[in-house]
Amino acid sequence: MKSITSKINQNKLWFAILLLALTLPSRLVNIDRAINIDEPFWLISSSNFYYAVTHRDFENTYFEYHPGVTNMWIISAAMQLYFPEYRGYGQGFFDTRKPKFEEFLRSHDKEAIDLVRISRYIQAGVLAVLAVMAFLLLSLLVGENLSFLSIALAAISPFFLGHSRLLNMESMVALFVLVSFLGMQVYLNTEKKLTYLLLSGAAFGFAQLTKSTSIALVGVVGLMLFVSLFKRDEQSMNAKVKKAIRIGAIWLGTAALVYFILWPGMWVAPGKMLGG
Repeated sequence: MKSITSKINQNKLWFAILLLALTLPSRLVNIDRAINIDEPFWLISSSNFYYAVTHRDFENTYFEYHPGVTNMWIISAAMQLYFPEYRGYGQGFFDTRKPKFEEFLRSHDKEAIDLVRISRYIQAGVLAVLAVMAFLLLSLLVGENLSFLSIALAAISPFFLGHSRLLNMESMVALFVLVSFLGMQVYLNTEKKLTYLLLSGAAFGFAQLTKSTSIALVGVVGLMLFVSLFKRDEQSMNAKVKKAIRIGAIWLGTAALVYFILWPGMWVAPGKMLGG
C-alpha cells in the first residue's frame, strides 16, 4: 500500500513539474513587449497603496470599485524589490490620470517598465502556484492524467495566456475561483478534511480581494451545498441542513478573515472599503 501511495505522489510531482515547464516560460519570456490600457492605472494605484501601507495610512488603500488588492500587493512587492526608497521621499499620492508618476521615477533613475516587468514575474509565480494547486485538487476528483490535461490546456490557451502575461485581475481571479470551487468539490465529494474547506474559503477570499464579480461563486457553492442535502446516507434531513449551514459558515468565515487581514483599509475603515 505504501509503495502505491508513493508512486501516486511521485506521479503527481512529475506532472506538477511538467505543468510548470509548460506554462512558466510563456509567462516569463519577453513580457515587457506589450502593455494594456489598465496597467498604468494599476501601477500608480499600487504605488499609492505601497506608500499608504508603509506610512500606516491604511484608509487610503482603496482606489477602485474592484478591490484589486492582490494586484496591489504584487506591485507593492515589486516596488519593495526595485525601488524601496520610494516610500521615503514624501511625494504623497499620484493622480492616476496624469503622467507625473513616471516623471518622478525617472528623476530617481528608475523606469516604470522595469517595475512592470518585476511585477509580472511575481504574478507569474502566483499563477504557477495556483495552477499546481488546481491540478492537485482536480486529480483527487478525476485522476492525474485527465486533471493534468485539463489544467495544462486551460493554462496555455491563447486567451488566458494573453491575460496572464499582463498585470490584470482576470487571470488571477479565474484561478482563485477555480481553486475555491475544486477545494469545495473535494471536501464535499472525496475527502472530508477541514484543510480542503479552509483552502476553498481562503481562495474565495483572495478572489474577492482581486475582483468583486467573483461573488458569483457564493451562488455556486450554495447550490453545491443544496445538492449535498439529497445524498443518500443515514443522516436525517435536519442533520444535513445543519451540516450544510455549518460548512457554509466556515467557508464564508475563512474568506472574510482572509479579506480582512490582507486589506489594510479594512482594519481602520471597513465601511469605506465595502461601500466604495
